[in-house]
Amino acid sequence: MECGPNTIRSEIDGIKFSTPFFITGTHFLVDSKQPRVFNRYESLDSLKIGVLPSSLTERFIDQTYPNAQKIVFPGDIGRSQGVKALVNSDIDAFASDGILLIGEVARQGLSSSQYTLSPYQPLTCDFYGMILPKHDPQWQRIVNSFIEGEKAKEIWGGWFTNLFPYVLLNLEYCIDK
Repeated sequence: MECGPNTIRSEIDGIKFSTPFFITGTHFLVDSKQPRVFNRYESLDSLKIGVLPSSLTERFIDQTYPNAQKIVFPGDIGRSQGVKALVNSDIDAFASDGILLIGEVARQGLSSSQYTLSPYQPLTCDFYGMILPKHDPQWQRIVNSFIEGEKAKEIWGGWFTNLFPYVLLNLEYCIDK
């Protein structure tokens, strides 16, 4: 079992995902002093956009904004380095899952009033789940029972209570989409 920012998808052999336990989506992290609202219809030709390699976000950027100047930040510290590049004005925006961008801004001790997510609603809707072995239905039932149970709700509330507006926005938007 692996628990992390794992977007539920079908193309991975040998694994199955648990019941979804979180929803987020692609946003751009931008400097609040230079606000820019991104949408699916812009070309972004003149902008340097940071991404993590081989991520669903990179695939989305390649498909939606093929002319953007993509700057790749590899490795375990790629997101951290991407946000630092934004802080240093080396890139115009960093694209990733909104919840992970919020977490990185907090981890680096940056002010949430200095850096903001754009657009307000996510450009993609990504559900997170735990990675499980595909051919172990008993283990899948155990994990899913926990995710759907009261203890998981208590843990979730402890971690995400302060982010409730973000989570609610994503849920409403993605369910209505």
